[in-house]
Amino acid sequence: MKPQGMKRSRIHGLGWGLLFVLLSTSVNGMQVSARVAVPTTEYRNVTLKELVSVYEQAYGAQKFHVNASTRQTMPEGDQVVRLVFDVANPAHETRTKAQLSFQFHSPGKDACTPCSVTREMFSVGEHDEYTGEEWDAFQRQLVAADKRATDEIARKLGASVAQLEKYPSYFGKPVEHTLCRAGETIMFSCPSRNKQIAVCAAPAENSAFGLLHYRFGDNQHLDLEFPKNPIPLPAYASGNHPGDGSRGNLIYLRLANGETTYTVFSESVTPSYSGEGAREIGGVLVEKRGKVLAKRMCDGDEYIYSGMLLDSKFFGVTVPVDTQGVTGFPAYK
Repeated sequence: MKPQGMKRSRIHGLGWGLLFVLLSTSVNGMQVSARVAVPTTEYRNVTLKELVSVYEQAYGAQKFHVNASTRQTMPEGDQVVRLVFDVANPAHETRTKAQLSFQFHSPGKDACTPCSVTREMFSVGEHDEYTGEEWDAFQRQLVAADKRATDEIARKLGASVAQLEKYPSYFGKPVEHTLCRAGETIMFSCPSRNKQIAVCAAPAENSAFGLLHYRFGDNQHLDLEFPKNPIPLPAYASGNHPGDGSRGNLIYLRLANGETTYTVFSESVTPSYSGEGAREIGGVLVEKRGKVLAKRMCDGDEYIYSGMLLDSKFFGVTVPVDTQGVTGFPAYK
């Protein structure tokens, strides 16, 4: 499924930076940017009350503080508990607090038959408030808290634990029918005739984007996938998002496979200030030693997933910034 509210649309005078803001989520009236989603965890042989209590203690030990807690009985009888934690940046107390949102779900009464726990992480306020080092430290806190919670639930309460990784995610929302896999983040994806083009990120080296995979093919067969083995991102990846304000913007990621490069791109163009004639295109450009071998376009009436390339911890932090530009496109500044 596509993320709720995300449909194929023409961009009328909107730069990609503004589009990134528009794709963020609102919690309690505050603008937030979804950062990382973890797979749903499923528990059995435990109660919903015990689950919530252990999570509160485990995250409290990592200096996360409960901001809000609500419990609701759905019309069909399901029990839903929502926990919101916040944590101050210890190096910069004046900055907006980061916030975590959990949803605990029990299909019936308090007994878990099973219960599911889904967590989504948000950075409240400006999405670039945290430096790369601060963000990595925050991620380590999360990993430690998650491990403590699941270990205590399994060891002390005797519950069974299972990770449910069904779909890849885009801005924290599950998405079906791409070439990305469960637990991965969709950095770029679009259908192209009877095939699909995709770049998928997997967490590694304390980064949600530590591994990047280019894939081309369909859900039954991949015509191409690389790299086969993990290699440092600077050795094969670079990209940028140049633009000339509201009239034209380009976002691209270039991945090298030997001497051949595959550049996925998405371009929005608004020829006039009125927005008339606006268009949005995307695809992949294949080159070898500077010579164009192929250019495959995304289907014109389908959604292009490319917004995650604008995450503030991607270009210039995880992936080197490219200064060469892309063959066949305007020299955006």
